Amino acid sequence: MISTETGEEVSKEEVFNKAEKVRLQIIEDLNKLTNESKNSRDMVTNQYYINDMLQDKEIAEENRLNKLNDEIGKQKESNN
Repeated sequence: MISTETGEEVSKEEVFNKAEKVRLQIIEDLNKLTNESKNSRDMVTNQYYINDMLQDKEIAEENRLNKLNDEIGKQKESNN
């Protein structure tokens, strides 16, 4: 293998060591950005995460209607 930085030949071990350093640096950077993952709760599962105000409004309205329908269903059950 040839180093893209120096143009010299490098061993697999050197490549793996470099990759490991990069991986650890990425983990360290992510931990800094997310305060050790304390600020990243629900980033993947949170449906509001996408920065799209129109989509957020539609999702909020859908959630509101679902809650309203649930409450109406509960009231109907209690009346029977």
